[in-house]
Amino acid sequence: MFFKETSVTKVTVSPQGAHQTRDIPIRGVAKDSPYSLVQIDELLYYKSTEGVCVYDGNYPIDISEALGAVTYRHACG
Repeated sequence: MFFKETSVTKVTVSPQGAHQTRDIPIRGVAKDSPYSLVQIDELLYYKSTEGVCVYDGNYPIDISEALGAVTYRHACG
């Protein structure tokens, strides 16, 4: 998986060499926070342009409300 600001690119590997990529439009990783990605158990946490997200492989959920009304930049996981 490769994160951009407005999408994630999933790479599917095939034993026959027919690898595929698919862009999925979701809240991606903010440009100013590329080191914010951290995996805890089976969840991925990161800083998006809108706030802090948790991603389980389906769709990211914004969890910023629990952090208060602070704007974070240059986040590090």
